[in-house]
Amino acid sequence: MIFNRAALPRGTSGRQLTSAELKARTIFEKADLAQATLDALPQQVCVLSENGTITRTNRAWRESGVSDAASVCRTRPGDDFEELCSAMYPLDVRKAADFALKLKQLLDGKYASIEFEYSLLNGTRSNWYRGTATGFENETERWAALVQVDITESKIQAAKLTRLNHLHAISSEFNSLTLRERNRDELLRSACKIVIDDGRFMMAWIGIVENGEHRVTPIASAGNVGDFLESAAPALYSTLPDSTVPIARVIRGQAAIFSNDVAFDPQILVKAKLAARGIKSLALLPLVVDQKGIGVFAIYSADIDAFDAEEMTVLNQLAGDVSFSMEYLEKERQLDRLVHHDIVTGLPNRLLFTEYLQRTVADAHRDGTPAALLLIDFDGFKVVSDTLGRANGDEVLRLIAGRLVACAGPSVTIARLEGAEFAVILSRLDYPSDVALVAERILLAMAVPFEVARQDSYLTAHIGISGLPNDTRSAHVLLTNADTAIFSARRENRHNFRFFTAAMNVDAYKKSQLETGLRRALEREEFVVHYQPKVDSISGSIVGMEALLRWDSLDSGLVQPLDFIPLLEETGLIVAVGEWVLKTACRQVASWQKANVKPVQIAVNLSARQFQQEGLPDMIAKTLNEFDISASYIEMEITESSLMSDSAATVLILDRLRALGIHVSIDDFGTGYSSLSYLKSLPLDALKIDRSFISDVTVNPDDAAITRAIITMAHSMNLKVIAEGVETEEQFAFLRSNNCDEAQGYLFSRPLTAADATKLLISRTELHAGHAEGDEIFLPTILLVDDDKWYRSLLHELFSVDGYRILTAPNAKAAFDVLALHDVDLIISDQNMPQMQGIEFLRRVRRIYPAVVRIMMTAQSDAETVTAAVNDGEVFKFFIKERDEDLLHEEVSRRFHQNARSAQPA
Repeated sequence: MIFNRAALPRGTSGRQLTSAELKARTIFEKADLAQATLDALPQQVCVLSENGTITRTNRAWRESGVSDAASVCRTRPGDDFEELCSAMYPLDVRKAADFALKLKQLLDGKYASIEFEYSLLNGTRSNWYRGTATGFENETERWAALVQVDITESKIQAAKLTRLNHLHAISSEFNSLTLRERNRDELLRSACKIVIDDGRFMMAWIGIVENGEHRVTPIASAGNVGDFLESAAPALYSTLPDSTVPIARVIRGQAAIFSNDVAFDPQILVKAKLAARGIKSLALLPLVVDQKGIGVFAIYSADIDAFDAEEMTVLNQLAGDVSFSMEYLEKERQLDRLVHHDIVTGLPNRLLFTEYLQRTVADAHRDGTPAALLLIDFDGFKVVSDTLGRANGDEVLRLIAGRLVACAGPSVTIARLEGAEFAVILSRLDYPSDVALVAERILLAMAVPFEVARQDSYLTAHIGISGLPNDTRSAHVLLTNADTAIFSARRENRHNFRFFTAAMNVDAYKKSQLETGLRRALEREEFVVHYQPKVDSISGSIVGMEALLRWDSLDSGLVQPLDFIPLLEETGLIVAVGEWVLKTACRQVASWQKANVKPVQIAVNLSARQFQQEGLPDMIAKTLNEFDISASYIEMEITESSLMSDSAATVLILDRLRALGIHVSIDDFGTGYSSLSYLKSLPLDALKIDRSFISDVTVNPDDAAITRAIITMAHSMNLKVIAEGVETEEQFAFLRSNNCDEAQGYLFSRPLTAADATKLLISRTELHAGHAEGDEIFLPTILLVDDDKWYRSLLHELFSVDGYRILTAPNAKAAFDVLALHDVDLIISDQNMPQMQGIEFLRRVRRIYPAVVRIMMTAQSDAETVTAAVNDGEVFKFFIKERDEDLLHEEVSRRFHQNARSAQPA
């Protein structure tokens, strides 16, 4: 029953109220007191009658802050309890029905009390309530009171605490991860996964600005990413200075940006994509290394207001931990690179190379697959580095490394061991023969000059090769074997490679013994100087001598120069020994002068290391003064390659030597890479043609052409030409006919002791008769070449009646000797001869002696082959043997008749 205060009876003055009136007043007064009491309570109270009707609510209940029209606060006295339950659980019919049933059971006396908790949407937020429904009764009735409190703030704080705990757990787990993970990208992927798993976020990704680019590249991600990153417009990842997208602002400003309601945030550009994934909040955190923004850590939540100040503080700390870990890994990587890689070339160093080599050896023996080690070193690098400076020397090393990678491939292990020594490991070879192909490619690549400081530098590469599994089962022995092979390769002064053989171990032992002996040779006075004469090509008289170092070891006897001179260079002893040779030569000149023997000029060899020695001109001047001899008696021979390093420094040294009066010649000319323009800039007196061109100069068209070109070029620059290694009359005749000025070699004299050289000078003996032409040289001359003695006699008889000078040779080699010694006008050669066929012989003759008329005699069966040679210009004409002799005779007569007419004056 509901009472109305206005309806209560009021007594008039002096009238006694009836008991009914008193009872009614008491009831009203009690009701007012009860409502006032309820309104004074801070808790929200709702009273239900026994039949479930709301009888009272207090002010706190009515004024609760939920704004929904269907909310609990809008229930009023008279409303049914089921309406109340529906208002408490508006979105869950089952929960509303369950709670209504429990209230009914409470009113029926089944329960003394029940607890409840529910939430209601208040705008974009949820308000949470928790309470107790308690049943009451007296003699006449039962009722229930629902008392609840607003627990929204405590719920928010609890959720916040939970999130903070999750975030701290993320930091803890990430810090633990950094102790285990050494790969940057894996570390970042794990960081994203931890954020999703422990932080209960929806999506996370990390992007980095790499290689100086102006854009972020996603590196790692986790959660509901899908195609989110790939489908985003490129502009969203831009970090250009004028970019205003959030990512660019975060990296540029090194400060986080977050949005707690992306749907209504104007700075968020991809609202639709985020909404499609259920994302309501996001945070973009900067990654900073060395005070530079290098990336972004993006975290997304399905909740509104997911990021407050405290949470952002923890997340910024997490981003800081990620940044620190990246910086640490990068510095660790750099330190590891410094420890394991060569700082100049970036290649693995000896330490890392040794690890790779041991692994390769183990794999080769386990799998039985072939592998090989190539050691490569370079002659001439120290000269380049000393003359052009260390920086340019380092540039040469980098160029070498680049060429090695290009030759061997990026997947092959290439290392720089020290100085100009490199190593290549070829593992799991399909074919062992591939090793030689790689070595040949390397040699070809290294033969090209290295352009540094605007000039070309030439180095000579040597390669030593040791193979697996045949050569050894030890990485150390494999390296030793390759080193032994490279020593063998160094013995030839050219680009080459050598495979290790067991015999090389013997050579290595000998080398070790020789090196030990060399270091004592000077003090034990085991070195001696021999003198090899040089003769004038026209007169045959002695015009100079070359001082040649010899080592007469007390332990090993006479040691060959090729065995110990490279060791002198390698050990650096060449500087002291070279100075001793110069002093010995100067002492010999002084001795000749004192004995009234007319001295000749002595040529002293300067090694590359000596030539670059600081104070070389001063040392030579001091030595000349010490023995009081004229500088004109000393000639310095410098190898071509020694002059190619630093043109300015080279010219300066040569100018100082010339100023002393010293003659300077280039030794071993033709084996280096000097250009004509460079030679013209050098103050030189002579060129010395290397013996490698002289040995086959009469039979090899290339050697003949090179020799002629050197002589012509040198004379055009007013340089004297000397040929070394002359051993036959034919070689000397060729050189003389091509105007070579001087010659040196066993044809004239072997190297002589000082005493024998003195005797030779005293005797004034001419070592060669010189050049004298007889009258027969003016006769038309025919050279008959045929291994058939009978047929040579036949042709000799055929042409001798015409007054020709007839020369004969049984084969091509003998024919070349004849050509070198005599002026020949016409050759008649057989096609089928041993050692060299007639066509090949005449082809070479055409290149060496192009003016000589070339006629071929052949059998009928060779006609087709010879016809092709005629068409190619190798042969002027051919005739069939034992058939066309009359035609041959007519052709020879016609040729000489034409020549005679063309020689007559007009």
